[in-house]
Amino acid sequence: METQHWIDEAYDCEYLDPKQKEELTGGLMEVGRMLNSMMDKASLFCGQRNHVIHDETVEYLADTDD
Repeated sequence: METQHWIDEAYDCEYLDPKQKEELTGGLMEVGRMLNSMMDKASLFCGQRNHVIHDETVEYLADTDD
């Protein structure tokens, strides 16, 4: 959505002509469809997690004896 916003802004400021805006918006839509498809099939791209890495818990205390 942010990229769409900046395409619209560039068009409104006349940095882009209608054809350029249409081409960029079309490309943006295509990339959006590909990303949505990848998210729907994330297990195909990310594989299965066999282990989980955790950092050790550390308590942070502030010294208030000033």
